Amino acid sequence: MEVTGTVLEMWSRAPISGVAVTADGHVTSTDPSGRFSLDLPPGTYTIRFVHADYETATRSVVVTSPTDIGTVYLKPIFTPL
Repeated sequence: MEVTGTVLEMWSRAPISGVAVTADGHVTSTDPSGRFSLDLPPGTYTIRFVHADYETATRSVVVTSPTDIGTVYLKPIFTPL
């Protein structure tokens, strides 16, 4: 089943490219528009969203049919000067 969504930066709402999207050994990444598509068999998953410049986010999803999980917002990691 296809699980889709969009990953945006929390404050600016800009799309984030290159976010690793993983669930139970299945992996994809976001495109320049922040969109992703992950093919998963039916089941319950915790999807992780990982990018070096942002805090990791997770989203729980039950997959029984093609699912759009909507928008996931990532918070930037700020490094003190």
